[in-house]
Amino acid sequence: MTTHPMPPEIARLPRAGSTPVPWTVQWSGGGDHVVQRDQGPVLVCTCKPGKGRPRFGTPCVNHQRRAVQERRCTVCGIPIDTDQACTWPLADTDTRYYFEAPSHAQCLAFALRSCPKLASIAHRTHVVRARDYTVLERRAVGTSPEGIVFEMVPLGEQGSGVVELYALTPIDPEFTPTSEWLAAQ
Repeated sequence: MTTHPMPPEIARLPRAGSTPVPWTVQWSGGGDHVVQRDQGPVLVCTCKPGKGRPRFGTPCVNHQRRAVQERRCTVCGIPIDTDQACTWPLADTDTRYYFEAPSHAQCLAFALRSCPKLASIAHRTHVVRARDYTVLERRAVGTSPEGIVFEMVPLGEQGSGVVELYALTPIDPEFTPTSEWLAAQ
């Protein structure tokens, strides 16, 4: 149980015990498979929030893509107003593509303080803040001895392969050490 105030948007989420489960987390009651859509093959998830067990660290591809495309918070699932900045936790400031959907500042602050995994790495991460971002599709285009080969394609552009996750690149990002950012929240 956390001692940090829980934003009401997070309080309404399904739980694993007393832990609220972020909106983009995949649940074990479903799985991924490929379907053919007008734009080509797309990986879809059949999980239902609250059914089964949460697979922390594994995104529901449907919710991840929806969150990135619709500017929804990865934690609570509610859209982030266009007059608000988006935030992300990040270990490497040279990262070009982000696969984590954006967060409201208050949702990210709660997650950074309450999630054992995020709290354990906060000392070596940054919070990224940006007003906007560009969206790309990560497509699985083949395999190699190292694993699946991916290609990045601008959102909606024709390409080969199976659309898996959406990636984003913040426009004019600001990087703040997580401990410093949390102290200001």
